[in-house]
Amino acid sequence: MRNRVLPTEKGVSGEAGHKDILFYIPLSKPIDYIEGFEEAVTEALKKSSSAVALTDVKVKRSILITFLYNEWCIVIEGAPVSKVP
Repeated sequence: MRNRVLPTEKGVSGEAGHKDILFYIPLSKPIDYIEGFEEAVTEALKKSSSAVALTDVKVKRSILITFLYNEWCIVIEGAPVSKVP
């Protein structure tokens, strides 16, 4: 018998990012894009109790650079799916 998956909820999202002052003083843990992507997906999956994966995934990235304050953020949005026995 093949495993099947079913949508569980309308949609969830997760985000991860990094903030700093003057490009050198971190305000949050520095992470690269791969770690940020993994952290955002994990956060999104935690928002649904039975989710094992996401479908219809959208990835958004935002960057804010000013003279004093800088941040980048990655946001993952998708529909969670769960495994059906």
